[in-house]
Amino acid sequence: MKVVQVSTYDRGGAFQAAYRLHLALLEKGVDSKVLVLYQYNSGLKEVYSFLKTGNLLQKIKRSFLYRYFELLRYFLLPKDSNSQFNFHFSPYTIWEHPIVANADIVHLHWVANFIDYFSFFSAPSKPVVWTLHDLHPFSGGFHYEIYSTFAGSRFLTLNNWVETRKIKSLELFENLSIVSPSKWLSELSVRSKVFSRFNHFVIPNGVDSRTFRPKSKIESRRELNLDQNKKIILFLAESLNDPRKGVDDFYKVLKLCSSLDFLLLTVGNGHLEFDAMENHSIGFVEDEEMMASIYSASDLFITCSLEDNFPNTVLESVSCGTPVLGYAVGGIFEIVENGRNGFLVEKGDVTVLANKMMEVLLDDFLLNDLQNKTRNSVRGFASDLQAEKMIELYNRIS
Repeated sequence: MKVVQVSTYDRGGAFQAAYRLHLALLEKGVDSKVLVLYQYNSGLKEVYSFLKTGNLLQKIKRSFLYRYFELLRYFLLPKDSNSQFNFHFSPYTIWEHPIVANADIVHLHWVANFIDYFSFFSAPSKPVVWTLHDLHPFSGGFHYEIYSTFAGSRFLTLNNWVETRKIKSLELFENLSIVSPSKWLSELSVRSKVFSRFNHFVIPNGVDSRTFRPKSKIESRRELNLDQNKKIILFLAESLNDPRKGVDDFYKVLKLCSSLDFLLLTVGNGHLEFDAMENHSIGFVEDEEMMASIYSASDLFITCSLEDNFPNTVLESVSCGTPVLGYAVGGIFEIVENGRNGFLVEKGDVTVLANKMMEVLLDDFLLNDLQNKTRNSVRGFASDLQAEKMIELYNRIS
């Protein structure tokens, strides 16, 4: 069986999830390859660049179409646009790529600006699987509903137009299976106008416990040059200032705990300014071994996400034995169990979240007990288990 995993980038959380699945499939003997539009890391196994292939005429055509579509985006999008809105069109026709043409199954992941809905879904009906990493595949242009709350009326009009075009492009396509890592996102997709008629499957993302494992807290802190004696709070996001990640709520939590001698550790693009508490910023980290050290060095991972699918970060944290505190939203609710590997509170209740954080960090017996339980809570999310379920789906549809 030949399978191609398709992703716009070879970096970011969605790609990490796709690549981990790809590696697990390879270990199971599946002929899996990954096709990305933008390739930044040439050292990844069986990962190929779409833009680096093709003859001169194809490359000239792609270049011309890219400039045309960028001009179209410029005129269509309001001037206050941001990267959280993407259209349904793209200058690329991926069926022309030999890896896609030779595959038995095409497995889409995060493919905004790569997959053109009309050209892709008008092609011969080879089995297609689409793993959802956010709402964009079945919604309009927004990747999460929360971004629509910050948008003006022109954005909302565009959003409705994109949704209508997506519905139109899929009218004659049948062989599509929708996979969601979380029940939350699957239910939204089932109710959507775009994907409601297709078969849906819930297959949680996997985590490689050989990499994300509990490491010595002392050694991890020494490696990262962190204080050995302070309780460390970890806040992590690809973009620390992304409003979806609840940074405003996190500031409120920190203010309620500012009298205590904790250390704030942040990882991600951007910087959090909070003078009332000692803080250490590591920046954006791609190295997984280093990330395992960061989780292991921390006492608690705090997530204030207002909307989220099935975050790799939460899986990685509990796999490293670091409990998670946050809001009971989306797929986070399906990973974190109160009292077993963390605690979740109602979204927006910063007072309860702050009190729970202080309760855990100030009680060494409670913290140690929670950390010990956390180490054994991730077994149902192993990468090989995810691969086995995906192979069952591949066999079912091929």
